[in-house]
Amino acid sequence: MRKTLLKFLGIAPMLLLLSVAITAAQSDMDAQCTQLLEKVFRDLGTNCAAAESNTVCYGSPSIVDPLFTDGQEIFPDDGQVFSEPGDIVDLVFPQEDFYSVAALGVSPLSLEDEAYGVSLIYTQANLPTTVDPVVIGLFGNVRIENGVFEDELFLPGEEITVSLSEAVLFTAPDSVDEPHLAIEQVSGTFVADAVTPDGSWVRIQYEYERELGASRAAAWVSAEDLAADVDTSVLPVLGPDSLSPMQEFYIISDSGDEDTGCETAPPSGVLLQGPENIESDVLINGVHVRISSTVFVQMVDGVLHFTTLSGLVVLEPNTDHEVIVPPGFTVEFGISGDLAACFGDFVNLGLDMIANNGVANFGTCSFSEPGVISEAEATAFTSFEALPENVINYQITIIIIAPGPSGIGGPTVIIILGAEDLSRIKALCSGDNPLLSSDICEVFDL
Repeated sequence: MRKTLLKFLGIAPMLLLLSVAITAAQSDMDAQCTQLLEKVFRDLGTNCAAAESNTVCYGSPSIVDPLFTDGQEIFPDDGQVFSEPGDIVDLVFPQEDFYSVAALGVSPLSLEDEAYGVSLIYTQANLPTTVDPVVIGLFGNVRIENGVFEDELFLPGEEITVSLSEAVLFTAPDSVDEPHLAIEQVSGTFVADAVTPDGSWVRIQYEYERELGASRAAAWVSAEDLAADVDTSVLPVLGPDSLSPMQEFYIISDSGDEDTGCETAPPSGVLLQGPENIESDVLINGVHVRISSTVFVQMVDGVLHFTTLSGLVVLEPNTDHEVIVPPGFTVEFGISGDLAACFGDFVNLGLDMIANNGVANFGTCSFSEPGVISEAEATAFTSFEALPENVINYQITIIIIAPGPSGIGGPTVIIILGAEDLSRIKALCSGDNPLLSSDICEVFDL
């Protein structure tokens, strides 16, 4: 026993020194990562300060192989469009021919090169111009391709003022939302900004509350409720397949093998943030994603990961596949290592001018059950809290993953939310038919 004890005591200092050395190396690397991220995000606040809706900003070195299209042909950036951080271009160029950003990628984090690729895209999505656009942030090793084509493109245009007298407002009569349902009766003066192709419905700028604790920023009214002398033909046409620039896109880069060595750096992927607590809709690899307020999306080994950072995310709303993803939870779609099984032919995607290429196949695949992110993932996401508020819609506050009480199945975790987010979750966990499962509600200590 004595010899064993002496042997153990003799080895222990060596192990301790090795542990200290590893910890010191990790701490030094994390300090470098933190300094690099602070610089990149600080520069981002300067470089993209002037960006507006339906533009893309070259935020931080470097942009990888940007591509553009005139609707018929794809061609690379020749250096005249994006040349250095701070360059801001329209998603659709105001030229005679349809000319838009077709693809965009950014470089992974590199301590050796002291670089971390970041680009910010601002799409108006399905939102009126009275509210902020959806921010699409590309971070690290990620590349996306545009899925919006010339015959689908909707751009804001002329707006007119209309007077309504006890008119009934409805939800959107299009395929990106549920069929038009009555909201409420209103009277007053409103701004109209779009009309359906047949001229029978007019979109007005009007905010109303929704059943999941968020709001909509626009509603629809029958053209018959407008005064006879109102000329709606001057309004831009918004049809069932209409999309704003980059409202639909494909993630085509896979970050599954990425290892930057920086535990504090966010993972490579796409951060999407709509106006706070206002629903906005985008399509990602064919999946309808309704955001209110912030979600992070990755493609890892052929599987899409949707992680809610604040508010709620609803995947495939108003369908048999609908999934509500609360903050701190992740939902996956796909089969690891078999991209074609759930997305079909993934070559070129939108760049071959075939709009439905690479779209999610719900006949074959389905969403996973929502799962809680790990403490390590939550820690990595906290770096997004340093994003400057002048280039996003509001400051991101990452949820806290904390140890919970031990139960029959072992230790659990508790997700700690701010008051507003927690109030929304309580509502979804209440009533005779709660919209969230008891397992999910338990994680919020409800």
